[in-house]
Amino acid sequence: MTIEDGGVTGPCWVLAECPLPPSERSRYLSIVPDGATPALPYVLGNRFRPAAGGRVYRVVTDDDDCPDSLLRSPDGRYLMYGSSRGGWPVLDVLDLRTGARFTWRARACDPAWGRDGQIAYVHFVSFNANSGGVERVVVQHGLDGTPRAWTRLGSWAGPVWAGNDLLANDGAGLFVLYGPGREEAVDGDRSELGLSVVALSPHGTEALLDAQRLGPGGGGEGSEDLATLLRVDDDRVLSSLVISRNESGPVAALAPGGDWQGDEVVTTDGYFSGGAMSPPPVLVTLTVTGGRVRERSIRLFVERGYSQVGGQDKAEVSQATFLDASGRHVAMWLGAIGQLRYVACDTITGNCSASWNYGDPYSGPGANGGFVSNPSRP
Repeated sequence: MTIEDGGVTGPCWVLAECPLPPSERSRYLSIVPDGATPALPYVLGNRFRPAAGGRVYRVVTDDDDCPDSLLRSPDGRYLMYGSSRGGWPVLDVLDLRTGARFTWRARACDPAWGRDGQIAYVHFVSFNANSGGVERVVVQHGLDGTPRAWTRLGSWAGPVWAGNDLLANDGAGLFVLYGPGREEAVDGDRSELGLSVVALSPHGTEALLDAQRLGPGGGGEGSEDLATLLRVDDDRVLSSLVISRNESGPVAALAPGGDWQGDEVVTTDGYFSGGAMSPPPVLVTLTVTGGRVRERSIRLFVERGYSQVGGQDKAEVSQATFLDASGRHVAMWLGAIGQLRYVACDTITGNCSASWNYGDPYSGPGANGGFVSNPSRP
């Protein structure tokens, strides 16, 4: 779709204001800022809110900012989050029953808390000559268990439980960890690069991955983004789906932190690097049945029926999460320059309600925040 504006002709997402004709609206999600309130436990800055209007807890970090690696224990009692001490990452714990806080592990980050009580995390051993971390994935049972290394030393990150197994990335790619010293690389198609976990199936038996397939010359031209389905217990890739491109721009990558409910997966597009030519962010919904991934919809966000979200470059949505069993209502966060909003969408009507801006529109990036969750699956 193109329009003319003051003698300038271009795609809809290039121009600052481009009203969508009725025939196009089914392909978009229209955001209206109307004071919507987050319906899930969330954190803003250094404040944790279990529910709207409920008690607010302060989480303590060195820089008094939003913590990272934030998750809740399976029983809901503890909040574990990443901070730093003396230049090293640490994992702190807040007991939501008593209000007590304590540093649980030093030189540690990226926790994953399995439904059976197993806690995995990345333990920093040292820094290499290039100032990169040298780490291993460590597992223990509960907060008081004995830590045990599951991996060799490497550049590990992002462990997540899939049943009794772990998925984790290191510098060489994505691995399935079946126990101490038992790891298998996820090969996928040999032309695929950058495998990362988007979402886990409800039973933890399958994982939806994002992958990049290089173009014919091995470079960026002709490259494709793939949704790849992995069966975890035998490290087998069941199928891959090329994510569509359309006139509003390509899907850059499927973002981690998606949600899988029944046979539906919802996630968002990857982060755009910015600039006036950046298209608006995207919500991607996929269906997974019988070992196959199918595309259900790819819908772009607009604000009040116009093409650019808030007129901002570098806009992104993250942590797409189902709000009901029907899969019709989805919540997420919208970030941009000076913006952070909670957004809840009706995926059938295409109408989205947004909170007021939690960021400072006059001073750079918006506030930090997001949902509190536990991405591991039984």
